[in-house]
Amino acid sequence: VSDIAADQIYSGGLSNTAEHLILKDSSGNIIDEVDCSSGWFISLNRGESMERMNPAGDGSDSSNWAKNNGVERNGLDANGTPINGTPKAQNSVFIGSGGGDTGVVTSSITLTLSTKIFYPMGDVLGKPSTVQILWNVPTGTVLNLKVFNLKGSSVRILVKNKDINTSQDGSSGVLWDGKDNSGNTLPPGIYIVYLEVLNTDTGKRDVVKKCIVIGRKL
Repeated sequence: VSDIAADQIYSGGLSNTAEHLILKDSSGNIIDEVDCSSGWFISLNRGESMERMNPAGDGSDSSNWAKNNGVERNGLDANGTPINGTPKAQNSVFIGSGGGDTGVVTSSITLTLSTKIFYPMGDVLGKPSTVQILWNVPTGTVLNLKVFNLKGSSVRILVKNKDINTSQDGSSGVLWDGKDNSGNTLPPGIYIVYLEVLNTDTGKRDVVKKCIVIGRKL
């Protein structure tokens, strides 16, 4: 990374297939650990970064990792090209601890999901087959709402460049049926609902993310 100074330089090399990483303090106490001894959790292309979703979560839990979403990036490579990573900045797939709550608030922006898990195939009696995604954002903003998989790929664009001109627009939402942009039902797994709000006056951009699980009857 050409434009961001490193806090520490690691002189060794990392395997392209698997590693078991342990971070210790000066007294030898383990601070953090990522056990990928059976293989890296995420398959990456050259120039992509594997990012931790919840810093407080288990570093050796494969479901707590995803690749950079390609939208939020920080830093340039030796050729001055933006890297697909976020050194010294919040990870692009950051979701926080969540505390089990389906609502997330960032400044004056609220993102709420009607359920934590839903079953688009409708194969589980009494369980929801859709999820209602609600937002509360200020007027004078532009809203985008997408869904990403854990590989960092955008799988569904739910709202694109929506102008929020009235309070009614600012307190609204959409219903997601668990399908991708091609109309295919997505496979079971964890997905990230990604809300981006741009203030047209100040240029400030706020992002709120929340996990949702697509389930299927075993």
